[in-house]
Amino acid sequence: MLRALIKTRLQMAWQAAFTIGGRRKNRRLIQAIIIVLMGFAILSFAGVFGMFFASLAQPFSQAGLDWFFFALAGVSAFTLCFVSSIFMAQPLLFQARDNELLLSMPIPPGMILFGRMAALLFFNFLITLTVLAPAAIAWAAQIGMGVGSWICFALICLALPFLAIALSSLLGWGLAVISTRLRRKSLITTLLSILLMLGYLAGMSRMNVLLARLVQQGQQIA
Repeated sequence: MLRALIKTRLQMAWQAAFTIGGRRKNRRLIQAIIIVLMGFAILSFAGVFGMFFASLAQPFSQAGLDWFFFALAGVSAFTLCFVSSIFMAQPLLFQARDNELLLSMPIPPGMILFGRMAALLFFNFLITLTVLAPAAIAWAAQIGMGVGSWICFALICLALPFLAIALSSLLGWGLAVISTRLRRKSLITTLLSILLMLGYLAGMSRMNVLLARLVQQGQQIA
């Protein structure tokens, strides 16, 4: 039953993202183009993060700030997961259209909630790997990583999405409560998501200035 709920939730998320009107032949072609573009975007993000962390591996290692390198990678992954999943949590968890239908069926409410959380976790794991995998590969290629380091890396990849989904679900609940009192809630939600993403990208663009300050503070802490 749980597997069916997770599968259904992922299919609904897929249909919500890729449902396009028009003829079936044209619709399939457009969906294929969108999938290719999404794959290219994911690879581009991974490449950008890879080049970014590759440029930091040697300087951080020489400064004795190994921990700071992985802390920065973790914060970057967590922030992107948090920003991305805030507005995903709202329709998946709090404003799903099949709430009454599922609750009327002999399915435990906890299982329904877990199925929806699992779908959100899937996307968070994908985002986490997009950020942390390039960081780990860059460090391993330039500095080297032992078995223990890879185990810690795997544990961090497993833990970060849970922390992000906990905080984003709380904020998503607040946004769901507020949006029920708004007229153009879809427009406002879209604008807020765009503003948050632009804020994240602006912070990444100023990362060089922020890193200079953080490295100084990190050396003082170390």
